Amino acid sequence: MEVYPSLAFDSLFDNRGQQRNRSVLDRVKEQLIERGVSVEIASAEQQENGVRARVRLREPGQGA
Repeated sequence: MEVYPSLAFDSLFDNRGQQRNRSVLDRVKEQLIERGVSVEIASAEQQENGVRARVRLREPGQGA
């Protein structure tokens, strides 16, 4: 079986049409918010092979 990383990525992140112009981090954040999860991107930095982000998640009903 031959593996195509770009096809796997596209499948996992619904990477079609206008979605190609949005960051994966923004799309994941949006999906979590739709499910009622509080999302805060604490920091993000460009690295050699991509982006490293620290994200804080809080489920509905959890205090600060």
